[in-house]
Amino acid sequence: MTVAQARAFRFVEFAQKRWHVVNVPVPHLIAQARAGARFERGRLAATAPAVAA
Repeated sequence: MTVAQARAFRFVEFAQKRWHVVNVPVPHLIAQARAGARFERGRLAATAPAVAA
């Protein structure tokens, strides 16, 4: 294994651990963000009701 491969492997391992930390405690917030919810300063922003055109 080359030095570059070793560094890339360590980077991927670190990224996986960090993603796990972000993903596990708040899966409902991640689902809301994927659905298009807006967050301001880490909190869900109030949204106006949709108006039919």
